[in-house]
Order: sequence, then structure tokens, then C-alpha cells
Amino acid sequence: MVTCFVSLAALVYTLDARAAEHTRSVIAGALSSELSSMAASAHENGRWDEAVEHLYGELDMRWATDTISGTSITYVFDEHGRSLFSLRSDGRSDPPLAVAAPEAFKQLLGRLPKTPASARAMKRGLSLLGLYRGQPAIFGAMPLVPLRPSAPFAEQDIRYIGYVTPIDASLLAHWKRSFRIAGLDVVQGEAEAGLPIVGDDKRVIGALVWQQERPGLAALVTVSPVVALSMAILIGLSASIYRGMRKQGEALMQAVEEQRRAAEDAKAATESAERAALLASEASRRESLLREENQLALVSSSHAIGSKLRVDIRSLAEELERVAGQLDDRADLTASIAVSQQGRVEQIRDASERASAAMNEIDLEVRQFTTASSTIRSAASRAETRVGVAKARSRDSETASLTLLARLEAVDQSSARIQKISAETNMLALNAAIEAARSATSDSGFAVVASEVKALALRSGATAAQISEFSKEISAAAKVSVSGCEAVHGLMEEVHSRITEAALAAAHQDAHSVEILKRLERAADEASSVGCAVEDIAAAATKVAEHAAATRATSATLRSRVRLLNERLDESIAALMKPAAYIDKHAAKRYGCSWAQPSGIP
Repeated sequence: MVTCFVSLAALVYTLDARAAEHTRSVIAGALSSELSSMAASAHENGRWDEAVEHLYGELDMRWATDTISGTSITYVFDEHGRSLFSLRSDGRSDPPLAVAAPEAFKQLLGRLPKTPASARAMKRGLSLLGLYRGQPAIFGAMPLVPLRPSAPFAEQDIRYIGYVTPIDASLLAHWKRSFRIAGLDVVQGEAEAGLPIVGDDKRVIGALVWQQERPGLAALVTVSPVVALSMAILIGLSASIYRGMRKQGEALMQAVEEQRRAAEDAKAATESAERAALLASEASRRESLLREENQLALVSSSHAIGSKLRVDIRSLAEELERVAGQLDDRADLTASIAVSQQGRVEQIRDASERASAAMNEIDLEVRQFTTASSTIRSAASRAETRVGVAKARSRDSETASLTLLARLEAVDQSSARIQKISAETNMLALNAAIEAARSATSDSGFAVVASEVKALALRSGATAAQISEFSKEISAAAKVSVSGCEAVHGLMEEVHSRITEAALAAAHQDAHSVEILKRLERAADEASSVGCAVEDIAAAATKVAEHAAATRATSATLRSRVRLLNERLDESIAALMKPAAYIDKHAAKRYGCSWAQPSGIP
């Protein structure tokens, strides 16, 4: 009986302890997840080109209110500990961090980087637990740095963005709904049966308490009527056996006393010896019959009680086996869910790795394209320079052709004057020849001169006509050259326009490439955050699988304890019924009946 009580108490304690440990690990996981989420949020909003542009120098209050505020309390502060901006989710401002959370703010400033290089090197935001206006809260912070490595950044007075989420009724209500934890609350100082909230300086700043679940006690309460009934039957049976054995001992003592008295009477009086012997024999026979009837009744009662106890205990064992089976089923379901979750986590991790590889390839292609665009822009600049030189030479050629045309016009005019002079000279020579003919032979020399002048005039006219023809041909060629120069100049203008368009397109493409690289860096950061979240989910799934294995171990322990209880009870009932079987056998040998037929005794 004591073993049964000890086994049940150990089982109840084990189930209650496992349930309390499970709830504690769930709350610890929720607090750790909230810290990770706070660090990721601070990193996402701190590594932002637009935030650097609006929050350095003269702080843009309107932009900060519209952009970086959220459900948490938002702060912007510098490396000297001065709070430059504070805003709650309801639009109200809070005191500076140095006033509202002096200890936590000091620890936060001590862990944040103080140089631009170390600030740019941060890959994850900071988060810690501390007191905010006397209440436990979650703090997160990140230096304000640009996302692009080429973006300008202040070389002194680094500023930081910070978030504060108090562990208050709203956050606890969210945890209650998400994890189904009853009575979850936060208290100041330490609590005996709660989860301590430890600050960054290893001091306890509060505790999370909840209503403890007692599944073992609940199961014990469920089966307690059956257990109590079985124990009552066992106790009653033990008491009945004790009373029967006590009566039997008293009867035996009485018989011994009567035999002693009869022996003394036999010695005292010979005559009364036979009568006393007969009376003693009769009394002994009746006493034996009475004792055997009592023993038969005790055997019948022992068998009935033992059978009832065996049935009740086996019913209890079957109920405990069923409960253990349910624990196994739930553990298997939990394990399968954990395995499925781990499989999904692996799929997400593979997809994230593939996406990261694809982004790296895109980044390489974009950088190569940017290099090609720079090459195109350089080539366009050189081509533009050469086109300018060609345009200048084309203009020089056109100017020279126009000058040549002007000179050819002057040559045509001179040739016309020469032809006119030749015609006049020819006319003069004709007149001289006529005069020479009139003057007869006395003026023959004058006639020769007139003839030579006429010949010279004719040659001069022919030469002037030839010069005029050459001038016309050269003028036509010069006009064709001017037309060609104008066409070349138009082509050069068109080439210059196309080169300018190509340079502008390359510049636009460079700007788009920079924007694509910026978005790729953001996507890489988000992929890193997703990888961290996936690792947290994988750790949680592993813990769930461990709890499922612990539940299966508990159910196996329960089954072994139930089997041990059955064996112990069978041994106890067998030991209890062994004397009854002996008495039953003795009665059957003496009277020809068993304990099931007590009426057959003579």
C-alpha cells in the first residue's frame, strides 16, 4: 500500500514538474524572441540612407514622427547620451532615456560603437533587458549609418535610434493569447515560482509569474475515487482478516483453558472424568465446527474481496494505460509536428540560400553592367571629342571652299575683263589693218604691227575663255565640296546627338544600377534576418521534439509503474488468498465440499 502511494505521488510530481518546465521554457522562448525581434527592428531602421539624411544635422521632427515611430517608444540620441527625439505610439513624448532608464541607458551606450567604421561594421542591432521608469522593459538600439558603402556619413557625433517596449499588460495579453498561459503577470523583484527577468548587469529586475498547471494532480483527482475505493476495500479486508484471526486466537485460548480445567477435574474425580471428557469432546467438536464455519465464511469473503480488488485495480491500471497511450499519441503528434516544422524550416533555409545565391549573381551582373556602362560613357565622351574635332575641320573645309568660290568669282570677273579687252584690241587691230590698207605700201610696217596685235588679241581672248572654263569647273567642284561639307556637318550633328543620348542613357543606367545594388543589399539584409528567424524556429522545433521525447519517456515510466503496481497487487492478493485456499482444501478433504458450498458441511 505504501509503495502504491509512493508511486502515485512520484508520478504526480513528475507530470507537474514537466508541465511547469514546459511553461517556463515557452515563456523564456517568448522573451528571447521579443529580444531578437527588437534587435532586428533596430537594425532595419538604423541602417537606412534616408534616415541618415533626415536625422543627422538638424533633426527632421516631422519625418521622424511619420516614418520611424511605431508600437514601441522611439528615441533618437547621440553618443554623449543626449536624447534628441522621443515619441510613444499614442503621439506623446517621454522623458529622456538618461532620466527614464538611467542604468539600462548607461549599459546600452557602453555597448554601442563610437566610430563610423565600427558602426558600419555592425550586422545586427543590440537588445537588452532593463528598468524603464521602474518597470521591466526590452531595449533595442542601432547606430544610424547609411546602407550604401558610397553614401556620405558624418565623421563625428554618431547618432543612434532606440526602441523601448515595456513588459506591461498589453504585451502579456499577447503572450497569453499566443501561448495559452493562464494568469501571466509581471512582478517587481524575485518570485519563488516564476521566471526571473535578468538585466544586462546580471541583476534580477523583476519576474514573470503565471498560474501553475497541475496535470498530474488533475489526473490523480480524476482517478482518486477508484483509488480511494480500492484502498478502502483493501483496508476493510485487512481489518476483517485481523478480527477473524483475533477471534480464532481467543477461541483457541478458551479451548486450552477448558482442557486444562477438564484435566484437573479428571485427576480430582475419577467418576466425573468420563462425563467431563465427553463434555470436553463435545465442546471441542462444536468449537471446531464453529471455527471451520467461520474460516469458510472468511475464505468466501476473502475470495470475493480479492476478486473485487483485482477487478478494481485492473480497471485503474487500464485507465492509467489509456492515459499513457494518450500521452504517447500526443507526444507522437507533437514530434510529427516538430519534424514537419523542421522540414519546412529546411525548405525555407534552402530557399533563402538559393535566393541569396541568385542575389549574389544579380549583384555580379549589375556590377559588370555598371562597369560596361562606365566604359560606354567613356567611349561616348571620347567619340564626342572626336566628333567636335571633325565638325571643326568640316567647318574649316567649308570656309575654305566658300573662300575659293569667292576667289573664282573674282577670276571670272578678271577673265571677262580680259575677254572684253581682247575684243577691243581685236577691234583696234582691225581698224589699224583698214588704215594700213588705205595708206598703201608706205605704211606696211604698221600693217604688220596691226596683224600681230590682232593675233595677240585672239590668243588673249582664247586664253581668257579657257581660264573662264577652268574657273567654272573649279567653281562647280567647290560648290560640290561645300554641299559635302554641309552634309558631313549634318551627319556630325546627328552623331553628336546620338552620342549625347547614349551618354545620358549610360548615366541613367548607372543610377538605376546603384538603386538595384541598394535594393539587393536590403534584400541581403532581410535574407540574413530571415536566416536568423529560421534558426530560432529550428531551435524551437528541436525543443518541442525534446519535450515530446520527454513526454514519451514519462508515459513509458507510467506504464512501467502501472505494471509494477499490478504485479505487487497480484502478489498481495495471492498472499491474502493463500490461507483461504488452504482452508478451502482442508474443508473439501474433510467434508467433501469447497468454500463455494459451505452448506455441505455436516
